[in-house]
Amino acid sequence: MFIVLQDLCGNRSWVAFDTGALVDVIVCEGSPFKDRDGMCLHSTLDAQTLSPGNGGTPFRRAIEEGLLDPKRVIQIGIRGTMYDGEDIEFGRSQGVTILMIEDLMARGVEDVMAQARDVVGDQPTYCSFDIDFIDPAFAPGTGTPEIGGPNTFTAQQVVRELRGLNLIGADLVEVSPPFDPSGGTAWVGVSIMFELLCVLAEAKAKQG
Repeated sequence: MFIVLQDLCGNRSWVAFDTGALVDVIVCEGSPFKDRDGMCLHSTLDAQTLSPGNGGTPFRRAIEEGLLDPKRVIQIGIRGTMYDGEDIEFGRSQGVTILMIEDLMARGVEDVMAQARDVVGDQPTYCSFDIDFIDPAFAPGTGTPEIGGPNTFTAQQVVRELRGLNLIGADLVEVSPPFDPSGGTAWVGVSIMFELLCVLAEAKAKQG
């Protein structure tokens, strides 16, 4: 599902809710913000979004195609197994800021998000939130669950720390309701999307 919101000033904000990371490439390629100095603040399960070739490589492709400034991209909460270390090596060699889950847990949300705010600055910012960021104890309905993640309150805090940024759009990906018959993961996903919409609405109001 892909949603475009029209604000009262006629400027479009992009919000996407989908089950796969491919939505990020669609946004980068097709959004009206393509030629602006946008970036992605990405809370995700792992660094496979930067791997050389699989179904979850949106940010590597966007960097290679010049759609993102890698020095304004930050990934938060990275954890889990990988094929090798090339994903992270590529990202860091391009200037992507990659913070592991240990960084978030040791430093806390406020300190980590202060760094994120420094990375993105006051330029147009796009936020991509992967439900896998949250520990599967709270959101098991996803294709690649990984233990050792934050709880839902911490996830809410991360999103709320986006307040004041020049946010132009957001997405939430990797929710798979059939993998959680209880409906809990779908509810978590919708709740995080609500938080994103609140921050985005406030940002658009300030942008005029």
